[in-house]
Amino acid sequence: MAYSPQHVKVYFDRINLPHEVRRKFMLPAGGIDSLDALTTLLHHQLAGVPFENTVLHYTPDRLLTLTPKYVYNKVVGRGHGGMCFQVTRMFYEILVALGYDAFPTCARLNVNTSAAAVGKDPTKPSFGDWSHMITIVTIDGQKYLVDSNFGPNAPIYPVPLKDGHEFDDLDGRRGRIISDTLPRTKSNDFKYWHIQFRNSAKDPWVTSYAFTEMEFLEGDYTAIERGIRTNKRSWFLYKVMAFRFVLDEETKKPAGWILLWENQLRKRIHGKFQTRTVHSESERIDVLEEEFGIVLDDDEKKEILGTCGYLQPTPVAKPKQKGHGSGSVSQEKAKL
Repeated sequence: MAYSPQHVKVYFDRINLPHEVRRKFMLPAGGIDSLDALTTLLHHQLAGVPFENTVLHYTPDRLLTLTPKYVYNKVVGRGHGGMCFQVTRMFYEILVALGYDAFPTCARLNVNTSAAAVGKDPTKPSFGDWSHMITIVTIDGQKYLVDSNFGPNAPIYPVPLKDGHEFDDLDGRRGRIISDTLPRTKSNDFKYWHIQFRNSAKDPWVTSYAFTEMEFLEGDYTAIERGIRTNKRSWFLYKVMAFRFVLDEETKKPAGWILLWENQLRKRIHGKFQTRTVHSESERIDVLEEEFGIVLDDDEKKEILGTCGYLQPTPVAKPKQKGHGSGSVSQEKAKL
């Protein structure tokens, strides 16, 4: 299924894309402002469509359906997000419909940077299997990495595939892309593109993921999806998660992010951190709707009952008396 101009128009409405940017797409791939148009489109995509795994907790079949029709109806029709293989599949199809020269590929994640990697050293990367879908877009002969659905350790701008190229991130954090081999591999001449970040010039570079320029096909993603959905060691099956970026009201560029991780709601906006504890399953369902726009029907809400992902009610702490500390929302740095 190829997306029609009407599909694209409704998608633009879904992500609140400004009309001046929409006018650029009246020409193939945004015309002479192709890269700038892609960047703005990416920013609204990252803020409007969350990276989330509710399909693995609040549906009866727990399937990660990847067809363009299904993911479009899920993201645009229902206002949900999805896993990278769903959302990035849709975004890739949108790019093709807009006239971009693009193809999908996959990345190996440094599992030591995950929020689930307790006690691991992220500076010593440990790469898993192919588990993250990304897109490569060619503009004026230059290839760019475009990551449209991930957590905070992904670029918020299209990144040219140039060895050593550095790029901006949030609040002074820097990113770069390098061409290098994977650690603990025997092939010395097969190189990957590594996406890395560091908070300051004094900090070491930390690899988020590594990828190649090999195009992945439909059957590849189907096999990967099946592996993720049936891997009993994968945290996706046990932890409810949702993540999206937040745009600055004036510049409309990324200014922070919001993360729901099990029973913790974490916000990092303009460098300020907030955390809030979610005390029950019903409260978490409210958070999914209020912060991420994910509305579950009554039947879906019941699907998590009796599973390991269900959030057992916990007592709500009484507010501290005046003079004994801050309120219930703590200002502390989140892990991610």
